[in-house]
Amino acid sequence: MNKPFQPVDYQAERSKQLEETSKLAKECQVTLEQPVFAGFPEHTADIKQPAFLWAALSLVENLLATAMQCKVAVIHSLEVPLVLTNELSAPVTEVPLQIELTGSADSLLKLLQNLPLRGDEMRSAGLPQARPDKAPLFIERILMRKQSPDKLDEVRLSLRAVGFVLRE
Repeated sequence: MNKPFQPVDYQAERSKQLEETSKLAKECQVTLEQPVFAGFPEHTADIKQPAFLWAALSLVENLLATAMQCKVAVIHSLEVPLVLTNELSAPVTEVPLQIELTGSADSLLKLLQNLPLRGDEMRSAGLPQARPDKAPLFIERILMRKQSPDKLDEVRLSLRAVGFVLRE
């Protein structure tokens, strides 16, 4: 983030992350719906602080990988509303992430328990494949509801999580 932002470099990394996310979903047998791919942070002219796209992309990668490692069934949507309303003089920037997914109550509980953990803490908690650079994500809003009356253990989760980026 300290180097000048290069849109070409960012787009290349974004494309790489999209491919890696698809590959991990297949390995973990998780269905990714199209709005997930459309929700990856994208560079546009109206973004005033494009350097924060790098942090947002990393947080998205961590969120999706954690969800897949927790064995959710379907990830329906992802949004990264990068309207950075933080004061420019503030020491940290909030990066909000919104995700909607379906899975068993156990898998979603495991996800909720692991979101605020770092990679080493996740490995200690029983997810050995956790990424070492995983940043903690904090739950801001949550809505959980039963997906279907026929499937007693399947629930749908709408979640807004927030990651923080230190400014230098």
